Amino acid sequence: MLKNHWKKIVVIFLVMLLLPLLLVFSVYLGIFGHLQTTKELLNYKNANETTVLSSEGVLIGNIFSQNRTNISFSQIPLNLINALVATEDSRFFEHKGIDSRSLFRVLF
Repeated sequence: MLKNHWKKIVVIFLVMLLLPLLLVFSVYLGIFGHLQTTKELLNYKNANETTVLSSEGVLIGNIFSQNRTNISFSQIPLNLINALVATEDSRFFEHKGIDSRSLFRVLF
């Protein structure tokens, strides 16, 4: 009886260890889709709008699929940054990206 109990514990432990490894390996292989490299992420370009001008050079209009304006990080209002941090990860400024306490909470 006790031997069976330990077998179940070992099997559960192995499953808990192997499933995350299988997930990471499948993401690495691209089973869920292409995972962009750091170089691709750094060279990302938004689609530009098409500007339509008259023969005199007067703007008639712009054609675009998404109305976007690129801005630098310094142009983002501090209140927006603080609101995002407050809603997503209130301890962000304590750990700078990887919250080990939350990571362990997720694992357990």
